[in-house]
Amino acid sequence: ITFADTCVGLNEKGQRWTLSPHQRRILARAFTRVTHPDCLLCLDPLTQQPIPCTGHLAFTTLLWSEPKKSGKTFLAALLTIWWAATRPDTEIIVCANDLEQAQSRVFATAVALIKKNPALTGLFKIQAEKLLCTNGTVITANSPASQMPNPSNWEDVLWHEFCHVITLTATRNRMPRWMSQGI
Repeated sequence: ITFADTCVGLNEKGQRWTLSPHQRRILARAFTRVTHPDCLLCLDPLTQQPIPCTGHLAFTTLLWSEPKKSGKTFLAALLTIWWAATRPDTEIIVCANDLEQAQSRVFATAVALIKKNPALTGLFKIQAEKLLCTNGTVITANSPASQMPNPSNWEDVLWHEFCHVITLTATRNRMPRWMSQGI
C-alpha cells in the first residue's frame, strides 16, 4: 500500500489515482506476513542451511474478483511492479490465454505505469518483450498459445517456468538464458 501511495501517483493514462478503501483492506490482509520459529522454508538455496525466518505471506494463493472495468488490470500491473521492485533476482511471468492478451493488458499497463511515474522510470529498463528491474528481476508476458501451431498445455508451461524459478534462484540469475531454456 505504501509503494502504491508513494511511487505510483499516476495511473496508466497519466491521471492521479488512489486505492479505494476496500482495496486497501483487501491488500493489507492479503499481504499480511507471519513468522514460524521452526520454518522449513527458510533455507539458503545454495547450502541448504537454515537462515532466520523473516516471515512469509499468510496466504500462498490469492484470488481477486471484481466486476468488469473496475481496475483489475491496473491493480495486477501495480502488484507486478511492486513485487519486481521489492523482490530482487526473481522472474515474474504475466500469463493469459493467448500471447496478445498477455502482452496487451497487464504487461502493457505495467509499461505505461513505469513510463508515467518518475519514481519507477529509473528502476526499470523497458524492452519489447520484457521489463528488466535494476535489482535483477525480470517481468515477461507469455502464454501456452504462443507456441503455435502446436500450443502447449498449462501444466507443461507451469512446470517449465517453475524450473526457471529454481535454476535462476539458485544461480541468482547468473545462468545463461539458453541454458535455462534447455532444462
